[in-house]
Amino acid sequence: MAENDKPDKDEEGKPKVLKGQAALTLARQGKDAWNAWAEENPGRRVSFWKANFTTEANKRISFNGFFFPGEVSFTEATFLYGHFDGAIFRGEALFSNATFEDNASFTETIFEHRAAFFTTSFKASSVFLRAIFKDLAQYAGASFNGIVSFSGSRFQIVPDLRGTDFKNHVTLHGIAVNFRRRAQYGDADKYRRLKELSVNARDHDREQMFFAYELIANRGYETRGLKTWPSHLYELFGDFGRSLLRPCSWLFGVWFGFGIFYRWLETSDKTNHIWDGLLFSTAQLFPFLGGAKGTLHDAGKVLFGAPPFDTVINVMALAEGGLGILFIFLIGLALRNRFRI
Repeated sequence: MAENDKPDKDEEGKPKVLKGQAALTLARQGKDAWNAWAEENPGRRVSFWKANFTTEANKRISFNGFFFPGEVSFTEATFLYGHFDGAIFRGEALFSNATFEDNASFTETIFEHRAAFFTTSFKASSVFLRAIFKDLAQYAGASFNGIVSFSGSRFQIVPDLRGTDFKNHVTLHGIAVNFRRRAQYGDADKYRRLKELSVNARDHDREQMFFAYELIANRGYETRGLKTWPSHLYELFGDFGRSLLRPCSWLFGVWFGFGIFYRWLETSDKTNHIWDGLLFSTAQLFPFLGGAKGTLHDAGKVLFGAPPFDTVINVMALAEGGLGILFIFLIGLALRNRFRI
């Protein structure tokens, strides 16, 4: 190992930067030589600032499988092919104002700290397949001229794709964002951008997911006070239109609960059964079904005698009917979201 490559410190106590020709020379030696150096230099910063990887000497450099021990800067660098498959960035990965003239690939790359792609230019396809971002991923101002794939990528924090320019198809299939309930300012807008990209890509599952995250992240910022209650109720009763089981369960609970209550409030002297209460409850929930009117009359007469019924019964019937409309609507919405084309 060259003497000037030892992990000595600068005046601020930070590891000195491996940069310029020294960094390029080591990178040309390949993955094994680079990783052996990286293991011996934990935390060492690396700079390829304004490096030109399109020259004859540098265009064959591949960063596949490279291990970067500390912050690494490719700021304003120019790549012919940017290959970072399986690379591990232990510090911040800075690609601001970089240019990828041809395909860029970050398949299964791991970013353990912030990944900054501010105003980066991707002139061909760019692939972030199954990449892992453990901190912020920032793409503001980046331009993508070719197809883009984030398929299977994992984000610990919602990525910032606002202000990006996508000229071709964007794939978000299988993307996972570790949603945080304590959203920060601007998170809702980031989810809104992801939702927009999902709509354009006709990815309905991701569209619904980011819509739900957007509404939750809005609470306390764009939506405050009593205005948050519709959002909470929408989540509680229908998971923002994504769940079919939840409104069905609520509907069943209302039917059975009100049926038991009607049976408990009976005023008729005739012998009756719990089924009479459930029939009366069914007629309140589904008045549009054939025979509902007759069922309502017969079950009501058995339970409470001849109409008019007690005010309490009428109020309960109106409340149950309103809840029935709500849950039937949510069931229809969930079916529409699930099977639309």
